[in-house]
Amino acid sequence: MTSTLALTNPLSSVPSAECVDQIIVKFASASSSTSTPMLRPPTVINDEVITTAYIKFQVNIIAALLEGVSKSGSHAIHKREPSLVLVMPEHSMSIMHLRRQTVRQVAHICDLLEMTSANRSISKGVQALSQLSFYLGSLKMDDDAVLMSNWTVRLSRILLGHLDHVEATVDLARNLLNYSIDLRAVGDDYASLAAIEEAYAITQILVQDAHDTPTHILLLHCLVLDHYALTLSDPKMDSQKPLGLVKESARITESVLTASTGLHLDKIIGRVDLDLLRRLCGVASSKDQIVKYAQTRSVLASLLAIDGQSHEALISMRLGLALYRGMSTIDTEIIPQLASALYRVIVGDIGETLSGEERLGYTNECIDLYRDLAHRNPTYYTRRLVNVVWAKADLLRTMQRHDESLVAWKEVVHLSEQLAQDARLYSEALNNLSQQFSIVNRYDDAASTRTLAIAASQESTMEVQAEMYFSLYGDLQLAGRNGEAIQAIRTSLALYRMLAVRDPNNWAEDVGIGLSALAECLVLTGDYDNALSAGRESVQILNNLLKKEQHPWPSGGLFNALRTMHNIAFLFDDGAKSREISSEVMEHYNRLFEAFPEAEHVAEDILFCQHYYGVNLYNLGHLIEARGYFERLLATWMQGAPSCVSNAYMDDRRLIALNTYVEILHSMGQTNHGMAALPQAINIATPLPDSKALRGNLYSISLRVFLMIELGQHEEAVQMAEEMLRITREGHREGLVGSLHTVAAAAARCRSYGHVVEVAEEALIVCQKDESLRPLTRLPGSPLCERVTDLPRSLKLISFGFANLGRIQDGLQYAKEAVVHALKLRALPSLASSVATGSYIETRGNLGNILVASGSFSEALEIFEERRGYFSNRVEARNGEYRELVPTLYILGTLYCNDGRHEDGLSVAEDLRRIMICLRAALPTLHEQIVLCLQHELMTPTLQVLNNMHGSLQCNHQAHVTAVPWMKL
Repeated sequence: MTSTLALTNPLSSVPSAECVDQIIVKFASASSSTSTPMLRPPTVINDEVITTAYIKFQVNIIAALLEGVSKSGSHAIHKREPSLVLVMPEHSMSIMHLRRQTVRQVAHICDLLEMTSANRSISKGVQALSQLSFYLGSLKMDDDAVLMSNWTVRLSRILLGHLDHVEATVDLARNLLNYSIDLRAVGDDYASLAAIEEAYAITQILVQDAHDTPTHILLLHCLVLDHYALTLSDPKMDSQKPLGLVKESARITESVLTASTGLHLDKIIGRVDLDLLRRLCGVASSKDQIVKYAQTRSVLASLLAIDGQSHEALISMRLGLALYRGMSTIDTEIIPQLASALYRVIVGDIGETLSGEERLGYTNECIDLYRDLAHRNPTYYTRRLVNVVWAKADLLRTMQRHDESLVAWKEVVHLSEQLAQDARLYSEALNNLSQQFSIVNRYDDAASTRTLAIAASQESTMEVQAEMYFSLYGDLQLAGRNGEAIQAIRTSLALYRMLAVRDPNNWAEDVGIGLSALAECLVLTGDYDNALSAGRESVQILNNLLKKEQHPWPSGGLFNALRTMHNIAFLFDDGAKSREISSEVMEHYNRLFEAFPEAEHVAEDILFCQHYYGVNLYNLGHLIEARGYFERLLATWMQGAPSCVSNAYMDDRRLIALNTYVEILHSMGQTNHGMAALPQAINIATPLPDSKALRGNLYSISLRVFLMIELGQHEEAVQMAEEMLRITREGHREGLVGSLHTVAAAAARCRSYGHVVEVAEEALIVCQKDESLRPLTRLPGSPLCERVTDLPRSLKLISFGFANLGRIQDGLQYAKEAVVHALKLRALPSLASSVATGSYIETRGNLGNILVASGSFSEALEIFEERRGYFSNRVEARNGEYRELVPTLYILGTLYCNDGRHEDGLSVAEDLRRIMICLRAALPTLHEQIVLCLQHELMTPTLQVLNNMHGSLQCNHQAHVTAVPWMKL
């Protein structure tokens, strides 16, 4: 379809100059007869607009004139000398020079076509049209190039009956080759293949007797072979035919070179010598032959790589590049072909066979060449430059050189923005830049860049828009901008719902995944009820898909939705609600396992949920029920496992469950029973693979150390903790912080406060480097995740060590910082309140002790009142927490009396007396542990101020606390 330039209606008034300008600009930027003639949509008249409009206008005229010529029966025929030009100076010509050359060419063709039929030379016209087609392609006016190439082929067919048959056939083959190349540039692969197959059929006949075939025909045949091979090349298809074609091309080119130069080819292949190349170029036609051989070697390398012949591919590639490099120093017009050969290495399969550094070297070389070429002809080369810098950014990302990759992606975006008529490319570049910002933890920049990408893709499909809003949701969530993230995921979800209404088989799963993501995001804002509703709808949709033939297997989205629901259960403080949700999730998994009994993933998730159902009972304070649940669960698990689950995985689950069971016993005040169960954990871990055995064993050892501390076995605890740390350093760095904390706890009981500071400072450094331990902007693996408390605990241990070394102010500083981080955790809706509050109470208690040492009694009093309330509410279900309540009451009573609040002090003392009498009668082993704990705590340097205060009290309200038998072992 052609365009016309109508400036005004004959009956209308004469348009203004501004109106004419607007019409010309609109015509120049139209795409009806050209693809992308300019880098930016023009807004004002300039040289680019004028020349582009003129060229397009003349192309339309030429097309109309050619229609008339083709119907005319009389033509002038002129014989011309056969030739084949392989090095085109226009490839490296400046854009302005090229435009003016094209303007001259279209004018010349119009002159030819407007001659009388007696003087009009069809053969000259074909040659001129072929040249024009090349110019148009160099200006990226690809549709116009195809139009002109098509005419060269049509006119070449007319010439078949008028010129020497061989030369006319050669012209037709050459024009079919160019036509195929132009068709491939516009994406018409089917027509491109048809054209090159016809060209191949022609040249194959022409070279049947290679001994008598002229060199230019042989080289044309090789060009056809190379392009035919590239047209057929596809990693998913048989590589033998294209490989055979290009090998034939190499064989012919080698024989031509040997015949024309008198040199054996091994002198070229063995060592590409610049002096040798200069001498060869002195031989007639040999420059084109060498360039053709370099091209063939480059194409052969690509196809050998596709075929998996990496070694041979590298040899061929390096030879081709060496020839191109050598020739480009002799003739700079060969530089575009060198750049093209490097480009083929970078984006093709052969690049995958190179080391990262070597590939990066080729990429940088190619970028340097295309920068210069794009400066001369941005219209033609900017897209290539974008692609190579894109490949560099991808490569640097793969090499984990993320800061350099970020710089490259920024350049890709800058270059893509210049190609303003390709909004899709610009949007994709912005998406990649956003991803790179996210990789380097610049989440706000990632979100801002993704927003620009969405704005740049307004004309894209609903599918693309839905996907981009989903990605924006992820960026915003990581940036902690949860309100905006909810808006983004809801927009994505609305688009996916519209797609699903049209085609539920393809899009319903995306709706389910979007709902699961919405549920996660709502959790982060504390909207648990709506999160639960979204999670349930997600599970329902994804479950329903299993009833359809297109979805015979549970999707990853379904498992993620179930895990999200399971996590939500832990966030409800309402025990009944929490248990209801956990049971609901378990029912879903049980139904899945009934339907898919051989599905390993389903079985493993069931085991995981069974374990965490018991953990939730423990978390909610139902310790007796949790103990019974784990006893039954372990008994069942010891008897066997689902057949689809590996023994190693099953043993790992048993080990984790047994460790939890020991924790429950300890929390119930039955530390001796817990200690007795630990050897069974070690027996389970023994046959496990190293990594799993180490992880489980380390946790069991850590539990053993803490239980030994409570039982007064301090020296043994230190030895075991140090051994645990040694093992961790050697093979399980993920557990390093936990091991360091265990050593610190054991060292504290032995009053090795310097060592406490040493290991806690190491733990702090690890925590500060570990993104997963910082305040969360996303859902943790589980809301009960204890690892997020490692940072405030490290700070607490440092402060404890410093304070007991007499560095009270340093201790206060770290203690307050620990509380600040614990408060951040407490503000996170995605973390179970039991975990966050536990960390807060732990760090506040440490601060209270140091405040006592510093003489800040009123502040300390407030903290211990808070602790009394917290632990008093917990000890009924968790007897083990009397270990915290008793010292708290002792300190609080002393502070009350010192403050003159004797009634409160006496009340606390009576409460303490009652508790200790009951514990001695009902839980004597726990009573012993508490006495040991209190005695140890009162001997720490930070509480010597309290001891002095206690001894100086005149009221005697607290005196009997340490004097009566129930405070002694």
